[in-house]
Amino acid sequence: MPLRRTSSMLIATHKKSIASFSENFTAEQVVQWAVEAFGDSLVLQTSAGIQAAVMLKLVTSIKPDVKVVFVDTGYLPKETTDYMETLRKELNLNLTIARPKLTPEELESKHGKLWETDHELYGEITKVEPMNRALQELGCVAILSGLRAQQTSNRGDMKKLSFDLEAEQYKVLPILDWSKEDVKEYMKDLPKHPLESAGFATIGDKHSSRALKKGETDERATRFGGKTQECGLHTSTSSLDLLLKEIEETALPDGYVIFTKPKCKFCKAAKALLQQEGFDYLEKDVTDEAVYAEMMMHNPDAKTVPQIFDDNCLIGGFTELFNTLGVQGTTVEEFVAPFSEKKVESVAEVTKTKGKANFAKYYAEAVIGGAALLTVASILIPALQRSPNGNLTSESRLIENAGLLISGSRLLQSPSRLS
Repeated sequence: MPLRRTSSMLIATHKKSIASFSENFTAEQVVQWAVEAFGDSLVLQTSAGIQAAVMLKLVTSIKPDVKVVFVDTGYLPKETTDYMETLRKELNLNLTIARPKLTPEELESKHGKLWETDHELYGEITKVEPMNRALQELGCVAILSGLRAQQTSNRGDMKKLSFDLEAEQYKVLPILDWSKEDVKEYMKDLPKHPLESAGFATIGDKHSSRALKKGETDERATRFGGKTQECGLHTSTSSLDLLLKEIEETALPDGYVIFTKPKCKFCKAAKALLQQEGFDYLEKDVTDEAVYAEMMMHNPDAKTVPQIFDDNCLIGGFTELFNTLGVQGTTVEEFVAPFSEKKVESVAEVTKTKGKANFAKYYAEAVIGGAALLTVASILIPALQRSPNGNLTSESRLIENAGLLISGSRLLQSPSRLS
């Protein structure tokens, strides 16, 4: 499956965190890393199966309020839903229960016993879609799961940190390298699934799960009639090493990158702000078609400039940059205003002063000066109209007073305010 732009941006956003990850981390270290990297965007996925208590205990001991998602397909044994409720109470879980859009009755009315005729579609309807919907509603960026490499051949090649290309989310597997003995040891003091004592080694939907037979050792043969090893939730993960390599080939340089147009006042303001705050930046002019195409590759939703990135992460336009930098003492409108004036030839004219330009004061003076001119006109013109022969000399005193009024407004000084 090709790497989509949203996936590329998401991986690039966490590039530094990914670089600090090690496949040699212990289970506790993996969870701690994930909590620090993803915070409240981290979600724990559980099936309420035989070993479910392990991950629930492991993760909540580090992040007690972690979001937990459980899919009730409508076909689970009652023992499983009861067990989920037991764990919820025991561990005080922040639990979300996801359900398919179709009830079992609706599903069978439309498709019959779909689990027998189309296992993949059945898994999509009852597990994948409701899980992905819940994860999206919870703002999930990374999923914690209790998969182990020993469980299936497909899981043997997985990494503790990988990426789900279909859902466009990170997948974090803290106990991937645990053995059955490790699980059993950790489970000693935790509630057990009621069906474990009945010989069940793995449990899913009641129509597709059975207990181990005497002498049977292949646990996964007790699921889906032995025809498949996966339910559909864990079949599209990819190594981050390969994805990072692909991203590096198209990544923007580190630091600030600004896509601009020459006459854009917001672009000029963005560059002035970065200079004022002491940041270097790389400017890219989108009037060049190749540069425009590059901008759209990194943000296809872009409709205006500037488009500002920091370490490959999209900040947005000037307002977002202004808010991100936490500028004090002025507003967005006040900061941008001078850049719409024809007299401003470059950002240096605004930023070369010892302090920050007082844009509000500059414009207040300009307004006062304009008002003075209008006042002179309102006095002078009617006076001239009343004067015999329109004689300017006869109104010399009015002109003298007008000159004093204009001088008092400091309008004549205003061009020097930005130099």
